[in-house]
Amino acid sequence: MPAAVDITLEGLPEAFEDLPLQEIDAFIDLTGKEPGNHLVRVQGRPPRGLSLIMIEPEQVRVTLEAYFSKDFPVDIDIIGEPANGWVLADYSIEPEEVLVGAPESLFDRVDRIYLLVDITGMRLIEIIELPAVAYDDEGNRINGLVIDPNLISIRLEFERLVDSNDAGSGGN
Repeated sequence: MPAAVDITLEGLPEAFEDLPLQEIDAFIDLTGKEPGNHLVRVQGRPPRGLSLIMIEPEQVRVTLEAYFSKDFPVDIDIIGEPANGWVLADYSIEPEEVLVGAPESLFDRVDRIYLLVDITGMRLIEIIELPAVAYDDEGNRINGLVIDPNLISIRLEFERLVDSNDAGSGGN
């Protein structure tokens, strides 16, 4: 479907003065249409004081698909090494699930919501936010989905490693 249509209007010159583009209205009516391909007429409403002469194209082809949504768990993989002398002790994800919505053809491809978290150089407590990303079963990223919420917060807690020399120095 084209993103824009050409509209020809007729009227007195003063009706065109300071005419905001938002007042020129073109639309298609999909009432009662089932999923599938449809050839529909482009309709328009002229602004007050003007007459609609022509809309080009007169018709557009539209494909309608069912829209699906479902909650998916958020999976993460942690890569990298924390700062020297620190280890990852715990982490939490908020939210643990996101709502994914899309037309059927796109939705059917979604296998998982996945984040790659790089902890390189981190220590103490770190909170990072990453956008949720959907992947298919072959690991390909899927764009064009609605993911709510889109940002995932990951709280990472690190502990200092205990040096074995420090632990065994009780007086002999």
